[in-house]
Amino acid sequence: MKNIHDAKRVVGIAGKHVYNITATEKGETSTYLAGISAVGKAVPPLIIHTGKTVGKNWKNGTPYNSVVRPSPSGWITKEIFFEYSRHMFVKFLKDEGLVDGKPHVLMMDYHHAHTFNFDFLQLMKDNNVVVFALPSHTSHILQPLDVVPFAVLKSSWNEQMRLFTQKTGGQALTKPHFFSVFNECFKKAMTVEYAEAGFRRSGLFPVNPNAIPLSDYAPSKTTERPLSAVTDTVDTDAST
Repeated sequence: MKNIHDAKRVVGIAGKHVYNITATEKGETSTYLAGISAVGKAVPPLIIHTGKTVGKNWKNGTPYNSVVRPSPSGWITKEIFFEYSRHMFVKFLKDEGLVDGKPHVLMMDYHHAHTFNFDFLQLMKDNNVVVFALPSHTSHILQPLDVVPFAVLKSSWNEQMRLFTQKTGGQALTKPHFFSVFNECFKKAMTVEYAEAGFRRSGLFPVNPNAIPLSDYAPSKTTERPLSAVTDTVDTDAST
């Protein structure tokens, strides 16, 4: 998520100049790590801001037992992911009565911080959790969060950032004010209804092999240009 509003479209009168308030500061990246079950129980969110240490005001307004951590790039690391999984995800399993001797499945994308993380995989094994990493480039149709809740979250984030930019006269969203924007987005997106819809549309729960049309599995077309148009532009001079 970016801490500045970047309007893609502006509505105005045809033939006249249109103006839009934007932040003059350079944007920074923040990462939101989410988890939610097929029945709509959400894991407390992890927010990662760009930085080396957590600022004293970064947790202003933090709801839902949120965890705030820094990283130099604003992206997740193996160490942060393992720490969060050990302290928050395992606690979530216990609070929900899921450490019951029965195996459970955790589905996630193929990010290296998740899949190439021995400590995390061992932690999941110790808690009888089977980790299933979705194939690369398929999360937009197979990952329940991407299918519905994240789409709602992104739309809400853009709208809340637009309102924040208007209210502050073009200021960038600072870390101490992050949750003043994020909370409304989280509340709107991470609901039981959207979670169930995401799992249902991806065919994961209830299991439904026909939930995704076969056309979604077709290989992408690299070009629509006729072969002759391509060969006409090729340099045939092979001399050196």
